[in-house]
Amino acid sequence: MHFGCVSKFSDRRPWYSRSGLTYLRSETSTYIEKFVYFNFRIGREINFSKKIGIELDAGAIFKVFFDHIGKTDSVFIYERSWILPSFGLAVFYRL
Repeated sequence: MHFGCVSKFSDRRPWYSRSGLTYLRSETSTYIEKFVYFNFRIGREINFSKKIGIELDAGAIFKVFFDHIGKTDSVFIYERSWILPSFGLAVFYRL
């Protein structure tokens, strides 16, 4: 969703919000971990011309689901945060 003032080089408004889901899976010889995160970021497009620009955004990522499957009888200690910062930087070229 784009909002805010108008840009000199584009008809699209430069401020935007972005959200999504991320699935991560990690496996070692002793365990398998699965994560699902929801992320929400607010950012701005910076247009250098009508075709080229960058996007900068920041927000937070929230853990929605976590599963730890032990392959051995090892002790499981988990201390990762449920909320983490989220940042993005992208260069774009409009066709």
